[in-house]
Amino acid sequence: IGERVTFNPAISCLGSCGHGIENHCQELKVIGVDPKIQGAFADYISVPSNRLVALNGISFQLGACIEPMAVAVQAVRRSELQPGESILISGGGMIGQCIAQVARAEGCASVTISESMSSRRDFAGSLGFNTTTPERVSELPKFDKAFDAVGIDATAAATISAIKKGGTVCFVGLGLPSISVPLFEIVVAERNIIGSFAYTDEAFERARDLILDNKLTVQELIGQGTDFEGVATAFSDLASSKRTDLKVLMSTGEHEQN
Repeated sequence: IGERVTFNPAISCLGSCGHGIENHCQELKVIGVDPKIQGAFADYISVPSNRLVALNGISFQLGACIEPMAVAVQAVRRSELQPGESILISGGGMIGQCIAQVARAEGCASVTISESMSSRRDFAGSLGFNTTTPERVSELPKFDKAFDAVGIDATAAATISAIKKGGTVCFVGLGLPSISVPLFEIVVAERNIIGSFAYTDEAFERARDLILDNKLTVQELIGQGTDFEGVATAFSDLASSKRTDLKVLMSTGEHEQN
């Protein structure tokens, strides 16, 4: 009681479905996604005690960023990224920026973010990442590996074609439930296509530890916050591109300075 925590929102069964990895559970439910489970746009919520993760001194604001960073940790691990490799990330939103940071922390030699919004390219550039526009990806040297953090036809095609023969593309974004991919580019070049969904418990805690060890630049990712009354407007402004924040945090008004 009184300890500062966040929580891992992915709830798996206790093993009855036969899963060996938490995010492969056939009965997986995610707090805030499953409509039957109360999400965090509330003063108080109840979560299973085994989902609690101690912040170990991290602020509440940074603690709120553990979840998207965990998505990035899982994606980087799924790609089997090796130190010294070059990667392309299609999409410079929150998840794309998180993947870039985790990849760099894990020893990636060169990270390039492809993004159409100039503000997001500028932000990535300010953190030392290479940037380009989607239209110019084909002009660049081939990458060892790539991540699609958008998930639409155009980004899928560009990302697959951007890697070397035998390279790997990890799909993380779900912009559309179904897309078309350039089959010739996959088969003839023997490129590997994998997916990455959510995270394991270990990946979630790894994200916490990377933040705790100051190996990630997190505070800069957080945009202007909002209160309860401003949530609907924030969603609308993000959808219309009136706001370009990477991450909008809602505050209940408690512990805002912590």
